[in-house]
Amino acid sequence: MTDTFTHGWDIAKATGQSTDLAPELAAGILAQSRQMIQPGFRAEEDGAGPFLAEQACADGASNADQLAAFLGRIV
Repeated sequence: MTDTFTHGWDIAKATGQSTDLAPELAAGILAQSRQMIQPGFRAEEDGAGPFLAEQACADGASNADQLAAFLGRIV
């Protein structure tokens, strides 16, 4: 679910559409991701690892944007 949702966010962002996708679903995925993704899963500077470093996110950002930033996307 996380992968599919996040790729949907990627497509929305790339095509200039709203990234405020399914707020309740995004909140649930974000909560689950925060529990499951440990620091060791983050890529180091060499790019090794399934997730990039968490990115900054604006205060009041949508749940989907917060999830994307947590997963390493630039929001």
